[in-house]
Amino acid sequence: MVQDDGAAMSPPLGARIRGDTLARMVGVPFRAPPPLTQPLKRAAASLGEANRRMAEGPHAAMDRCRKTLPIIVYSAPDALPDAAKVCASLEPDIRALCLSALTDPGAIAAAVHALATLAPPPTSASPIDLAAMIEAGEPADSDVHDAFFNIARSQNDHPAQVLISLFQSRSALWDDLAETPSSLPDTDLAIIDLGLSATLAALLGAPSPAPLSPPRVVLTARRQDPIPRRWMRGHQIFTALSQGLIVGVNALEAATAAHDTPARDTAADLITTAMEACGRALEFTGDFRAEAYEDLIRASMSPPYQPGGFSGLLSADHRELVFRLKAARPAIGRLRAEDPDRHAKVFDALSGVYDRHKHVCAKFVGTQRASLLMAEDGGRSGVDQLERFKITSLRQLGPKAGDYAE
Repeated sequence: MVQDDGAAMSPPLGARIRGDTLARMVGVPFRAPPPLTQPLKRAAASLGEANRRMAEGPHAAMDRCRKTLPIIVYSAPDALPDAAKVCASLEPDIRALCLSALTDPGAIAAAVHALATLAPPPTSASPIDLAAMIEAGEPADSDVHDAFFNIARSQNDHPAQVLISLFQSRSALWDDLAETPSSLPDTDLAIIDLGLSATLAALLGAPSPAPLSPPRVVLTARRQDPIPRRWMRGHQIFTALSQGLIVGVNALEAATAAHDTPARDTAADLITTAMEACGRALEFTGDFRAEAYEDLIRASMSPPYQPGGFSGLLSADHRELVFRLKAARPAIGRLRAEDPDRHAKVFDALSGVYDRHKHVCAKFVGTQRASLLMAEDGGRSGVDQLERFKITSLRQLGPKAGDYAE
């Protein structure tokens, strides 16, 4: 990681700071494990009632859907490999198969199967006792976030794992569009797919592919639970795109340090592409009527079905991206000074992500209502909070440098 003065490399930020401190830095709650000498005391009757609540209502509807969707195992966001490490880990025939899957989604299954022969089988995570957390008054955390969206984390750092999760996230997009209508234009759907395929291409050491238009719904294949599936798959896709952004920021830092201008430009273009895809993915995830969000989605993410403070900001990938952008300020500053047009594209893409997120938030909860994260404290509205995040994030990029021609 490059420090603010750009003079030295240091260990990953998360390795040097306690978890509760990290949580405060990004404004989200942190759940420390209970001391072994003071085991949590739970009333059996209360837990029984909590478990009964889990078996009915919005949570049950979401849980039924969750059981029909595959769990996607993502690499730890602070251990994502670069292209050199990925390519070194792949046999030529497997890399060729992965490259073919960039332009032929029908080859994704074969590519994932081949990659799975390289990566160790994922270790099953310990189940989360939501009822016990709620009973103990513990806040939601990143584990709760991941479990809700059928996300798991790899316990190994094999480079093949990040490719597997990216391909599976891309399949999630294509599968969902083959089952459920979307109001987004084809161009926006193609941008989401391009964000995923461009990240894959970058890790495979290949040029970014041309955009592909995912298929529209096949009416005979429509599912009975489209809204929960869209919500969960959309967050899986957003997780993959967030990792694509981390890959891009890491590559930008490395290329800047090596004075490799072509690699720096490629990394900046990946950041722009992934950010543009993130904005559309947010709209894709919330592409359903507002009443369904209120009665099903928001209810299922709120007490008594989830611990308090549930939020997308609990994503470990979002947290790592915040750290990486802060650490990359010297590299981003160099980009602004040496290639203002490219810097402006990154700036506008990040601004667009927040604007699209605010649009989705206003659609579902209005402009005055607090987010789930702030609801218990009577905090500012979700839209206002997103605007504050936007200002803070854009500040990491520095002032926008000039205009650019489309």
